[in-house]
Amino acid sequence: MGSDCGLCISVCPYTKPDTLIHRLVRAYISRNPLNQRIALFMDDLLYGRYKKSPASNPDTIFKS
Repeated sequence: MGSDCGLCISVCPYTKPDTLIHRLVRAYISRNPLNQRIALFMDDLLYGRYKKSPASNPDTIFKS
């Protein structure tokens, strides 16, 4: 779909904003696998499980 790494980057929990809460979560999930599962569930709950992708490639990349 011409997205390169854009889809993976947009759903990765490590690319969330660098706010205090996100820094705390990153420190929390680095402790053990159970914390990682809890954080993944919360990420899905707050941000959604799947990234919506377009049905087809755009005709043009840049609008003139």
